[in-house]
Amino acid sequence: MRGKDLLSQLPKAPLITAPKNLVKSIILDAVIVILAVVSGIFFASYLAGLKTLVWPLVSVGVFMAFSVLGTLLTNDLWHRLLVIVLASLGFLVSFLGAPLNLLGASLAVMIILLVWGEYLSREDAANSVEIRFFRVTKRPLSKMLTAIAIVAIILYVPTWNKKTIFISQSTFDSIYSWSSKFAQGLYPEYKLDSDLGTFARSVAKSQLERNMNFSLLPTAIKEKTLNDLGGQIVGNLSKFFGFTLDAKNTFGDAIYAFINKSLADLKGKFGATFITVWAIAVFLFVRGVATLFGYLVSFLSFLIYHALIAFQVIRVRTENKPHEIVEFF
Repeated sequence: MRGKDLLSQLPKAPLITAPKNLVKSIILDAVIVILAVVSGIFFASYLAGLKTLVWPLVSVGVFMAFSVLGTLLTNDLWHRLLVIVLASLGFLVSFLGAPLNLLGASLAVMIILLVWGEYLSREDAANSVEIRFFRVTKRPLSKMLTAIAIVAIILYVPTWNKKTIFISQSTFDSIYSWSSKFAQGLYPEYKLDSDLGTFARSVAKSQLERNMNFSLLPTAIKEKTLNDLGGQIVGNLSKFFGFTLDAKNTFGDAIYAFINKSLADLKGKFGATFITVWAIAVFLFVRGVATLFGYLVSFLSFLIYHALIAFQVIRVRTENKPHEIVEFF
């Protein structure tokens, strides 16, 4: 009985130990909030016309990686909640021009999901003897990805009414450029990366070269035949797309205009119902892609975690009961 009394007097291990070095803790909190602000700036710039998604993705990835470390290193839940609120506000500060209802919804989504992830992480840590980094960080990282995906859709809604309900032209061009190069390797005879007239001629040439009689024609007649058939192909595409195509524009421009027109027609026909369905579809796509992105962020966070251990900024130790914790030196 006396042995049991002594054991009961041993201090209980917290889920995650509070940092002993207050300065290091404050620095980490400041870095997280600053990265949230930077991520919001880059995302706002992208919505305003930034031609690349690289910097928004990099900034969000680094922000998430450090935020996960904050989850590991902050024992005081109220302290962590304050950082979550500040980071959420920091991310949204670049969108002060957006409607207040959208800003309010975005803030609520970020705080709720990040707090939810925080709770799940602490639950996993409490049920583990060792610090299993990927297990402890998996669920908060997943909630952060979901939160950012939802907020991205919410903040993107106003641009649907101003410009387009599809992705920006520059983003589509970068996607089309990559996919056309890939397709070019499979079908080298089709000039997918050229203007529409050249593409139509390449299709016409591919069809005519299968005809043995075509190879016997004089060069001038061949050229005229190619031009005529190419013009017919452009005309047929115009009928299919529902608007007149300019042969000087790229094939990618034609596809973008067709998709944009189709979505605009659906929006005009179904109104708010289409917007809702389209937002859900975009979210599912973004969240699916974000899953792959999450693996990269998790690995980045893991590297930072071990770098901090190597430089003796943080350490892992075992408490009186078999339970590992992470803390600042």
